[in-house]
Order: sequence, then C-alpha cells, then structure tokens
Amino acid sequence: MGLWIAKENTELLGGKISLESKKNEGTTFFVTLPYTPIESYEDPNHPDSSFKEYEETDLHKCNILIAEDEEINFLYLEILLRKHINLNCNIFHAKDGAEAVAICKDNDEIDFVFMDLKMPLMDGFEAVKLIKEFRPELPIIAQTAFSSKKDKEKVFASGFSGFLSKPISKESLSDVLNLQKEQKRIKESINFRN
Repeated sequence: MGLWIAKENTELLGGKISLESKKNEGTTFFVTLPYTPIESYEDPNHPDSSFKEYEETDLHKCNILIAEDEEINFLYLEILLRKHINLNCNIFHAKDGAEAVAICKDNDEIDFVFMDLKMPLMDGFEAVKLIKEFRPELPIIAQTAFSSKKDKEKVFASGFSGFLSKPISKESLSDVLNLQKEQKRIKESINFRN
C-alpha cells in the first residue's frame, strides 16, 4: 500500500520511482522529483521558521494557505490545485499551526485554508481555534489521514468548514472547493437580500 501511494504521488509530481535489488542484500527504492527553487523569507513573528509565497504575474482569483509540515504533502496539494484543478491563485505555505495563525493575521486577503491536523509547535485544532477568533468566516478545511466518524465529528466541532482524508484525490478536492464556493454564494445572496 505504501509503495503504491509513493508511486502515485511521485508520478503526480512529474517524477520517477525506480529500484535496485540484490539477492540476499535487499532492495533500495529511489524517488527522483523535478525541483524548482523558490524564494522564502522569515516571518518576523515566527523567527525559527519561514513560509513560502507563490505569486503569479497575472491577476489572481484567490489566496490559499496550505498549513502542512510535510513538504511532499504540500507539493502534492499545490500540484492538484494548480495543474489538475487549474485554480488560478497565490499559494502560501505554513509549516506549523503557529505559522498559519501568523500568516492569517498578517494577510487578511487569505481566502481559503487547508490545515493539516498533526503539525509541530501547534496542531491544526489549536490553530483553527485561534484563527476563528479574528477571521470567523474564513473557510478552513482539515486534512488528515484519520477519517472515522468520530474524527469527522471532532473536526467539525472544532470549527473547521470541511474535511479531506489523505491521500487527497482530485475529485475529493474539487468537491470540497465546489461546496465552499456554493456556500459562499448562498451567504452573499442572503447578505444582498438583507
């Protein structure tokens, strides 16, 4: 199962997976991924880590924050959003919950957040609680490998707007985005009538 997930993620990222095997010695797997360096800068409120911003030269439709401590999971979600769903957006990256809170405080233009639940320094549950204190309407989607009914109930009780189970598929990501877009349209319609 793990090898299949690694193969799928590697190919989605445009890479290759190969192996070398020697009798009575074992097997070594190699993952080769294309890499394009990006600029990073320090958040003054979080001096021990940095967050990355991806900007496009043309007008963007939205600003998305991905709070994810695993770089491969971040890249996977970014590729799904940009190349498979073709979403035109700026993408910000937080490596832990404290960084996610700081980015949302410093940038009121963040439209949408994907939040991993298990991160260092501050987990997703604590981060969503703090963010909702100053951005109560901001859609924040939980992303986790745990997907039992009890897990989902805890996620929604904590203030998350949606839930994505890892590994995230293009279809489940599209469904969550479409649902959030529809809910926003309904809210705007209600506000307009009032």
